[in-house]
Amino acid sequence: MQELQDMFKHLFPYSLARDICLDHYLKICMVTTD
Repeated sequence: MQELQDMFKHLFPYSLARDICLDHYLKICMVTTD
């Protein structure tokens, strides 16, 4: 899981975006950012 978090830190430098993505188990995030 740490690797995914590190990846999102690079893709989403804003903590809010990361929190939303992680909160939705990355699924919603990948769809909305596609």
